[in-house]
Amino acid sequence: MYPNNTYYPQVPYQQPVYPNTNYQNQTPKFNMNNQYQDNNKNSDSINLIYVKDYDSAKDVILQPNQRAWIMNTNCQEFYIKTSDGMGVSTLDCYQFTKFDPKTREIKLGEQDIDYIKRAEFDALKSKIEALEKSISAKPRLNKKVDD
Repeated sequence: MYPNNTYYPQVPYQQPVYPNTNYQNQTPKFNMNNQYQDNNKNSDSINLIYVKDYDSAKDVILQPNQRAWIMNTNCQEFYIKTSDGMGVSTLDCYQFTKFDPKTREIKLGEQDIDYIKRAEFDALKSKIEALEKSISAKPRLNKKVDD
């Protein structure tokens, strides 16, 4: 039956049988396309760190491709520290300020906008041109200062 392989006969593979398991509907546990899942890109979790001052915020160490929100407990400041793929970190500083959302909404009709009319602009332009002509027409006097 196997003329070339006399020492090790080929045996067909048989799947092992385990009790109470069904291999028909089971998905593989390891997928070659999703070998690595980056937990830092999960938008549901925010990494909050509390520090006492700015220098402590600078000393926070992050892993590559990580972001942390750093809250200052002594004043109205917070920091966002991010690190790139090489592990180089940047620290952005912000302040908490209170505002009223009703006053921030500016409607287009309520804005104070001052526009110049075309006739006013042309009049100003002609005055500037007349001044330029009068300055260029006057001869320049070269006075020497004697010591």
